[in-house]
Amino acid sequence: MTFLYEFMQEYKHKDIPDLEKPMINPFEQQVSEFDQTFFAKLSPVQLIEMINLSNFLNYEPVIEMCCAKLADIVGRNDVESIRTMFHIENDFTPEEIEEIKNEHKWA
Repeated sequence: MTFLYEFMQEYKHKDIPDLEKPMINPFEQQVSEFDQTFFAKLSPVQLIEMINLSNFLNYEPVIEMCCAKLADIVGRNDVESIRTMFHIENDFTPEEIEEIKNEHKWA
């Protein structure tokens, strides 16, 4: 919760900037130096905690910024990295994985 407090202190007297939708440019190109530094030190788990806390507080600008950062992280990683990052178990058999790869060769 301290990281949400720290973030909110930065924006106590100013608005959280709007990010482009859809997000074409990387997150880091759209935010301030403070935001870059702040989000760089958060783990994906902390980022999700911050999303949940912001949701509980109904603080939409923080939710949007956190989700944009999370989307940026997910968009820059492959499936295996994402599974590792979020502790997601791969429950597909090697045959199922091969079948999916063949069905979606464009991906």
